[in-house]
Amino acid sequence: METGAIVYTSVLLTLLVVIPGVALSLAVFPRKEDLTTPERFGLSILLGLTPALMLYFLDKNFGVLITTASSILAYGGLTLGGLGVWRFRRSQAG
Repeated sequence: METGAIVYTSVLLTLLVVIPGVALSLAVFPRKEDLTTPERFGLSILLGLTPALMLYFLDKNFGVLITTASSILAYGGLTLGGLGVWRFRRSQAG
């Protein structure tokens, strides 16, 4: 495997975990001063595992197959849902 492909895959997988995690951390802690940058990054990594764990739970308990479509829906849905909750909470805080 080429070095470029390894770097590309590593960056892609990191973004796949961090982006939903950031969206969910913003939903839980909507204000910038709620968390410092290292705290938000650490929490984002942990919360970024939520879509994968949700897919595993749905597969084992309800027989929902893990496919490309279900993965896109899980990652995209949780990311957009987190951003929607963040936007709503920011508008309510005024």
